[in-house]
Order: sequence, then structure tokens, then C-alpha cells
Amino acid sequence: MKRLMEHRWSGHLATIDVIQSNRQEVIVTLETLRDSCPEAELSVMAAGLLTQLMDNKFSFITVFLSLLLHLVEPISRQLQGETIDVHAAVELINAVRAEVQGMRSDEKFQSIIEESNVNIQEQDIQKTAIVLFSLNGENGWQIAN
Repeated sequence: MKRLMEHRWSGHLATIDVIQSNRQEVIVTLETLRDSCPEAELSVMAAGLLTQLMDNKFSFITVFLSLLLHLVEPISRQLQGETIDVHAAVELINAVRAEVQGMRSDEKFQSIIEESNVNIQEQDIQKTAIVLFSLNGENGWQIAN
């Protein structure tokens, strides 16, 4: 899993995208580590991460941040370029500001909540269908058939 970066929007966006696209696999892996890992410290760490990942607030935050960072990332990339001029930069900033202000509505907030709820419901449905992992003494962790 990608580590959250401190300063680059693109790093934050990449982390959020990885979590969203692989959420179910991460959950299953953390559940298995929590329940079956012989190393107590790793088991406790997996349990803590799993608790955070399964929290409804976490789902809401990932949906919100994904929307926000997908708005900000292109301008961030362009502002780091060598060829942008001040006038173009101001136009880009104003366009993103208008988009962010458009996110400050009851309708947009409700759509974020709905998408977050879909993510949560998909977790519960897919948990029973995902193949669990097993510990193979010689080769480490593998997907069980």
C-alpha cells in the first residue's frame, strides 16, 4: 500500500485511489492477519488498521478526498510546470475555486454520503464471496484456492 505523502497532492491522490480500488482485498488481508498471524504485534496493528478502514467516517473521508484531490491534482501538476505563466495560473486557480465552491451544497454532500454508503454496503456483500488467505509455512501468505 502506498504511504501517505506530506506535501504532494498527487501522492495523497495515489494513496486514496489505491485504497478505494483495493479496499476489499485490504480488508480481507487485514482480517486474516488479525486472526491468524503468529506475530502478536502485526496482529494488533492489523486489527487497528481494520477498525479504521471499516469505520463509516473513513469511507466518507476517502470519497470526499478523492473528489477534492481529483480537482486539485491537475492544477497542482500544472503549477509545478516550467512553462505556466501567472495569468494562466490565476485562471486555473479560479476555475478550481469555483468547482470547490460548487461542492459546498447539500446536494453534493448528500451524493458523497450516498457513495460512501455504497462502498460500505459493497464491503459487507463481498466479504462472504472473497477467498480468504492462508499461511503457507515456507512461502508466506498466499491466496487459498
